[in-house]
Amino acid sequence: MAIITCEDIKGATHQLDESKFIPNIRVYGVYITSGQILLVKDPQASFWELPGGGVEQNETEFAALEREVIEETGLIIDKKTEPITSFNSYFFNIFKNEGWKSDRKFFFIDVIGGKILFNGNGKDTEQVKFFDISNLYQIVIKPDIKSVISQALELKNLN
Repeated sequence: MAIITCEDIKGATHQLDESKFIPNIRVYGVYITSGQILLVKDPQASFWELPGGGVEQNETEFAALEREVIEETGLIIDKKTEPITSFNSYFFNIFKNEGWKSDRKFFFIDVIGGKILFNGNGKDTEQVKFFDISNLYQIVIKPDIKSVISQALELKNLN
């Protein structure tokens, strides 16, 4: 099998045999309103990310997206979502000491309630913030997420 090089949340690289990666599905919400986009910051990382996370066993993608957005941001999303894009990526989970092959799916979301957790949830987000879409170049965001945001802005004719 092939050897895959991937990064962990801190940016360190790891090499694993492709057969050792555990498959999973991850879902993320893109919320754009009034010229701003909602992003979250993980306490273990130095970059901003879209809210989202893993789909648990026997959970639908929407249920996972809804759960992750509430957990990470405090916001409740509408049941209507619109797909943006998806891709596979490899990631090394330093907390579980295992490699993941993730099918990452991104959706437009709308917020219908809740109370935003600006100071994070004390677990997997340390900050939740709206950023002006015209200033995204000033924010540390991983290249794959910047690409998703660019696609989202194009689809909404906001680029």
